[in-house]
Amino acid sequence: MLRFAILLISALVLCEAHVGSRQQEWCLGDFAKGVLNMCAEKNNVGKAAIEDFLKGKLSNNKNERCFRACFLMECEYFEGYGGFKSDTQLRLATQFALRYPSKYKVAKKIVGSCMFALSEPNVCDTAEELFKCIKLNSPFPLTLQGI
Repeated sequence: MLRFAILLISALVLCEAHVGSRQQEWCLGDFAKGVLNMCAEKNNVGKAAIEDFLKGKLSNNKNERCFRACFLMECEYFEGYGGFKSDTQLRLATQFALRYPSKYKVAKKIVGSCMFALSEPNVCDTAEELFKCIKLNSPFPLTLQGI
């Protein structure tokens, strides 16, 4: 019985570690919440700016634009300080479709076309233009509220 309990606890610990690494890889759950809070603090924006971002609203100022860029950087969507990583389209479309999986194909197409249409000079403007392009080109609201 003791062996079984030890094996069960070990399996649970390993499972939790796997879930944690998945949350980080896909920027979801507690990991995403930590990134959002850290980026909000770093860019001097409040909880309202976080909620607006998750709901798909556009930013009102430079701090909010840089907060969004921080999220993209910390979740490793950017390649260094400029272009997007090769898996950004897949990962970001997945985040947009978490609540409504049937919207994934449309989200992926929109994210991809918006990613490759950008040529902003800095990451803050690039992040904002990406989310603005997604909002303006989607036939239905795409939000990050599922993360």
